[in-house]
Amino acid sequence: NGFWAKLSAAEPKHYGYYEETVLPAANLENYKFAGWYKDAEFTGEPVTKVSHADDGLKLYAKFVEATPVTSVTIDNKFAEMKRFETYQLTWTVNPSDASIQQVAFASSNPEVATIDDKGIVSGIKEGKVTITASCEGFSKTLEISVVYASIEITGPKIVYIGESIQLSAKVKNASNASDA
Repeated sequence: NGFWAKLSAAEPKHYGYYEETVLPAANLENYKFAGWYKDAEFTGEPVTKVSHADDGLKLYAKFVEATPVTSVTIDNKFAEMKRFETYQLTWTVNPSDASIQQVAFASSNPEVATIDDKGIVSGIKEGKVTITASCEGFSKTLEISVVYASIEITGPKIVYIGESIQLSAKVKNASNASDA
């Protein structure tokens, strides 16, 4: 991120033995620099200057989100899907101007349903599964039942050569069953 180049540019070219050097701010995309610290837990006051007396000093850069995430929601919830069907989830990270918008998805049982990094859920086999959307420590879940949709075909049982018949098909075992 060009940190060492900035430090080098900020440093004087000649040092006096007792001169101090002011530490520059570090950069990290989507974060705000909060200071240099002497320990990884970021306790105490930030270090702003170093000198010859600090020889061997190890510093840690602390970053905070520029605009932190406050929640994540799943916008188009559904409770049931058919085996082999796919469904695109939509989600919202709040606030809308949060620095980090990347959402991670997970399936509690990938043998029943999977979800990819674009939020596409795929029904694999019958069963129940929990889909989780997570962003910066916030998460929402969606409980889904994957059902096996069978088709019931009805109509005359006998067909004679040269005749036409009317068949009707109905999807069964699905909450949104429809006639075909």
